[in-house]
Amino acid sequence: MDAPQIHPKKQLAFFHRHLSLLPAAYETQDAAHVTLLFFILGAMKIVQATEHDEVQNTSKAAERHSDLTRYLQKLQYQPTGLFAASPSHTPTITATYSAIAIAYMYNITITNRDLLTNSLLGLINKDGSVRASTHEYAECDIRMSYCLFAALEMIGETDKIPQSCM
Repeated sequence: MDAPQIHPKKQLAFFHRHLSLLPAAYETQDAAHVTLLFFILGAMKIVQATEHDEVQNTSKAAERHSDLTRYLQKLQYQPTGLFAASPSHTPTITATYSAIAIAYMYNITITNRDLLTNSLLGLINKDGSVRASTHEYAECDIRMSYCLFAALEMIGETDKIPQSCM
């Protein structure tokens, strides 16, 4: 029996279809849209890098960069600088992580970085745990901690982490 094969062109076509239209199973997952976008774009980057199939068409790459920048700006909640999963949701640490990861992958400048950093640090509880959102009783677990510290790393703000968290 032959080993399964990966077909990069088919994979990339699959990812592009998901960028244009989410399958019905995902349409109801409005709270996960930015995370799904992160998975799709991240997988595309890996497949393209593996095949040395970087985007040759610079106008197409510029258009994608511009589209992603506009979309991320719609998701950034100005009072806190945190990001929502979709324009109809409130910001969370997981959506913020996904949005920052997309920005990091595509060299998109994050606006209101000081506000974002302060809001991220404001999610740290006195016991060192991290809340999922600005709500006082939001869930706390290791996922939130990972998202917070990874987000701070990607925006170059780890020096602002309180000593009490170290």
